[in-house]
Amino acid sequence: MLSVENLKVVYRGVILALDGVSLELGDGEAVALLGPNGAGKSSLVRAVAGLLPKFEGRVLDGHVRLMGQEATHLDPVRITGLGLTAVLEGRPLFRYLTPVENLVAAGHRLSPQELKAGMEEVFARFPRLYERRHEQAGYLSGGSSRCSSWAWPSSPAPRCWWWTSPPWGFPPSWWRR
Repeated sequence: MLSVENLKVVYRGVILALDGVSLELGDGEAVALLGPNGAGKSSLVRAVAGLLPKFEGRVLDGHVRLMGQEATHLDPVRITGLGLTAVLEGRPLFRYLTPVENLVAAGHRLSPQELKAGMEEVFARFPRLYERRHEQAGYLSGGSSRCSSWAWPSSPAPRCWWWTSPPWGFPPSWWRR
């Protein structure tokens, strides 16, 4: 599903963030990247998701393959189209929109049927979020806000998720869905 080979990443042309990172991730597998601040965890996520240029970074060497296709220098839209969704730190929500409106924004490329099915899946996974579906995202509690930000990228049904901070507190049944 995901293959990273000998990845070398720099920022601003001189700051070495990753050097020789490799990993393989197959269907149904989970990998945890552990390390202190500045170890390169977020840089790896950005590289795989095609987000390095937004942070003045680039891949100098190595390869990223997603679903068997070369993805090292693809833009984030093309990478998302291959089935990868990156969930970065923080809570990437439109705070003045409701959770329903945030899901509509996230699934803007889906057909109405796919969007409806995605929302049903999200609300089945997050019943408390369903209860708050008409409240502005900026007023949600910390837990509901986290659920909403983690649910948001799941509405287009990614095949591979990258998380920069773990989704603590989710029951094991959520991961089996």
